[in-house]
Amino acid sequence: MPKKKVNVGIVGMGIGKPNALAITRHAQGHVAALCDLDEGRMAEFAVELPGEVKTYTDYKAMCKDPELDAIFVGTPNQLHVPVALEAVRRDKHVMVTKPLADSERAAWRL
Repeated sequence: MPKKKVNVGIVGMGIGKPNALAITRHAQGHVAALCDLDEGRMAEFAVELPGEVKTYTDYKAMCKDPELDAIFVGTPNQLHVPVALEAVRRDKHVMVTKPLADSERAAWRL
């Protein structure tokens, strides 16, 4: 029986791009959505990915997508915790690039 693909949403097209490519190299990884404020950058990158890729400019809207299993957070450091918390609230698995947070207090919130 084939294993289910893990549908991942990527927030942030900076460090998110190389991580998205790494996810696609895994047999069970599928980048199903991208989120960035720069729609042009997302569109350029989406064509490099296999399969259908949704695009969002609002991470909260992306986190509501019932087809996503996990969210990779590759935003500027001060946004790691707010984005990750939204994903957790929506019952998504979360991966965050380092540092986890921009302060110890923010890390404890997460």
